[in-house]
Amino acid sequence: MLETEKLREERLQRERAKYPKTIIRVLFHADRLVLQALFKPTDTVAELMAMVARYITADCSPGSFHLFTAPPKVILAPETSLFDLKLVPSGLVYFGSTAAGPTSPVISPQFSGNLVTPYAVAANLSLHQLKTICQKAKEQQQQN
Repeated sequence: MLETEKLREERLQRERAKYPKTIIRVLFHADRLVLQALFKPTDTVAELMAMVARYITADCSPGSFHLFTAPPKVILAPETSLFDLKLVPSGLVYFGSTAAGPTSPVISPQFSGNLVTPYAVAANLSLHQLKTICQKAKEQQQQN
């Protein structure tokens, strides 16, 4: 559909306002763990990387890892917003490292107990989405 720049900007503003927070999950293949956090859609990949850096071992310094989406594999630019990457209302990104080998654990041992498997994340996310759907249905019933 053809739209003017003003109409496109208004549409994007409405979409940004629709979701005040986004759930981002970072999958660590070597550890078989998922790190999940809430961000604002306007936050950048650099802010996500700073959060991830707090949870990894010293072997993986902030300059030695990257985050990517797949398929196809797209390495995320630090200055890009989560909204622009279409990671709103939720997104899954992958951890990649040049310092650690493919099977080397990268999560700091002190945090390993606080992380959950991808299955637990999927169950939690499903429950959250179900609650949201039920809440919207109740609101529609109250309006009618």
